[in-house]
Amino acid sequence: YVGLMFTDGSVTLDKSGKRAPNIRLELCETDYGVLYMFRDELGITSSLRYDKRTNRKNGTFTISVRSRELANSLSKYGIVPNKTYTTKSLPNIPDCYIPAFLHGLIDGDGSIYYSKGAWHVNFCSHSKNICEEFERMCSSLIGKERPIRVQCSDDVYRITYNGVWARKLVELCFRDADY
Repeated sequence: YVGLMFTDGSVTLDKSGKRAPNIRLELCETDYGVLYMFRDELGITSSLRYDKRTNRKNGTFTISVRSRELANSLSKYGIVPNKTYTTKSLPNIPDCYIPAFLHGLIDGDGSIYYSKGAWHVNFCSHSKNICEEFERMCSSLIGKERPIRVQCSDDVYRITYNGVWARKLVELCFRDADY
């Protein structure tokens, strides 16, 4: 879940400093099952909260918990307050956890799709460096030697794997997925 927390999670400090930081994970309503798995894995007793904003087609579900211990653990992986604006690189992840970490990143800020007879996997970020590190991590995992160029549109950076490389990435990162 570290990759998913890196993309879609947040840590908010209590303004008074009296309560533990609030750790929160918010996903689109179709992915609520992932939040239940997350809750069960961490032993969180909080219920999910639903939010349907008028400016969005679909709503979101959120789970949150206050925990200094969890906030401290997450900070080791760049999951800190205002991470979108302060974290500019991917964390060091032990090799054995890289497929699961990439899985979470793709789930959070990427997509997998089939179009024009080929598979595609993409990932986007507001940080060019994070996209470049994602590309190096993925290419190393699947044995791709030639780097893929990071594209930018409207200050959003994107990396896309196509065809056989996308398929290899999915096979390695999602092979243990039970959903």
